[in-house]
Amino acid sequence: MNAIDHSIQGRRHRNAACRALIPTLRLAVLALFYPAFVDVFHWAVGMPGTPQTPGGIAIATLSMLLMFAVPCYGFARILGAPQAPSVKPVLEARARRLAYATVAAPALYCFVGVWQFLLSSPLSDAAAWILIWCPAILYVALAPIRFAPSG
Repeated sequence: MNAIDHSIQGRRHRNAACRALIPTLRLAVLALFYPAFVDVFHWAVGMPGTPQTPGGIAIATLSMLLMFAVPCYGFARILGAPQAPSVKPVLEARARRLAYATVAAPALYCFVGVWQFLLSSPLSDAAAWILIWCPAILYVALAPIRFAPSG
């Protein structure tokens, strides 16, 4: 194998690695924005007794659909095919763990909120959520992506 073939093969492996990471990182970013979906829903619904407008109902419906999309997309990633047959199992295992955490995102967000309240933390629930999910995203994004030799 000459240097050009080796360079082309390396580029193909890097492109495959990026393609393997994109769905998982998309899932993590969706879970990262879960508190925003909840806040938009509460903003659109308003206080009890507040008259509802068609725009507010549409925004509330869209944000509710996005809230349901977070665990549903996690289920889809768990039940879906492996990301790439030649990706190192470390990446696949980390991506699967992140997908399981995403399925539990609504309950985890509630848990974070309760703990924030019990600890009288000055940190907002959304800030605590971001501080939890950013390391999780890095945990998956920085996984070693080596490929098994094809052949």
